[in-house]
Amino acid sequence: MLKLVSVLNRRTDLAVEAFQDHWLNNHAALVARLPGLRRYVQSHTLLSGYRKGEPAADGIAELWFDDSDALRALEGTAELAAVREDEARFIAPAGHRQLFVDEHVIKDGPIPPGGVKNIELVRRKAGMPVPDFQRYWREVHGPLGASIGTVLRYVQNHAPAPTATAASHRWTVLP
Repeated sequence: MLKLVSVLNRRTDLAVEAFQDHWLNNHAALVARLPGLRRYVQSHTLLSGYRKGEPAADGIAELWFDDSDALRALEGTAELAAVREDEARFIAPAGHRQLFVDEHVIKDGPIPPGGVKNIELVRRKAGMPVPDFQRYWREVHGPLGASIGTVLRYVQNHAPAPTATAASHRWTVLP
């Protein structure tokens, strides 16, 4: 499985509620029609997250495909064109960052109805090699976070080492 994570920021002329409404009630149906899409999850920033100013993102989308061939098959389709056209209606021009990730389930547990999902965007310490950071995060920090009693499920998403294939998909399939 190939997982694509999109970090989204709304257009500055849209209220948070309008952004969330369009994303959930209009855009989701367009994305769901993408050929080869296996799973699609939207995570909207809680309205309470705006009390102290603008959060790092207005939301995160997660999309799963069987493999890179499934992504390549999207190029030139009417469905992908419709998704891209609609993005201009609610996403800021520079407010869409994407990365392919390897998903690591640290603690597999139930997702309760009405539960809160905490998403943290992390960067490795300057000078720390990527493999060392990812190993530490997965093998040391992961079990610590999973041991917190209120954490029911814990998933880490690691960006793979840059490759020509990943880079070409990032820019040509879903820029």
